[in-house]
Amino acid sequence: MNNFTDKPPTYDIEKQEKFVLNFFDLSEAEQEELKKRVLENKGSIRIMVHPYFMSKSAEQYKHGFKNRIGIVETGFKRILETKSTTPVFLFEDIDEIDNTKKIILPSLVSSRKSLYLVPTLPNEPVPVTGVRGEHPDEAWDLFINKLKEIGVQKIVIGGMYLYVDQDSEYLSGCLGSAIKNLRPAFKVQISNLAHPNYRENLTNPDTTPYGAK
Repeated sequence: MNNFTDKPPTYDIEKQEKFVLNFFDLSEAEQEELKKRVLENKGSIRIMVHPYFMSKSAEQYKHGFKNRIGIVETGFKRILETKSTTPVFLFEDIDEIDNTKKIILPSLVSSRKSLYLVPTLPNEPVPVTGVRGEHPDEAWDLFINKLKEIGVQKIVIGGMYLYVDQDSEYLSGCLGSAIKNLRPAFKVQISNLAHPNYRENLTNPDTTPYGAK
């Protein structure tokens, strides 16, 4: 086989849907498989919030941030390609899901594992659960309760954006908002795969105010 003339593989999105599963539409069998993976990993999952958000930004807006953006995107790619069984959840803007699938499917096909998609409101981390007219607080409650049902206890979370004040007491941005909603229910550890602030910016990333209350 000639590696220089062979065409790269193509990925039919319709045939590869099994690799990207909507967390709110899981079949009973898919939910049981996820529950098993959570148990195998002692209650731990990984969440990435809008990791490709900066990819669509103007070049002048990216200036000065390209290194951090590259770290987040490249790191997420490695996570998808690893053979680790830790379940990976992706929070993605509902309007960007189709574009994002084109980016992540080659990595998922390579590793032969599924990713759990959590659609969100545009430019917000609020989960879109499929319940019409649902209040954001209700959406978060539903998502959190579903995580508890499958045995989740600890979350390693990264993505964009995370803004932290000097005392690590105030969080903002999509990632910051997600952390604030999740931390009362779970032990939450902030990953270095975050932008523009990340784990090393925090005075105590594994306890209050980031651990479960």
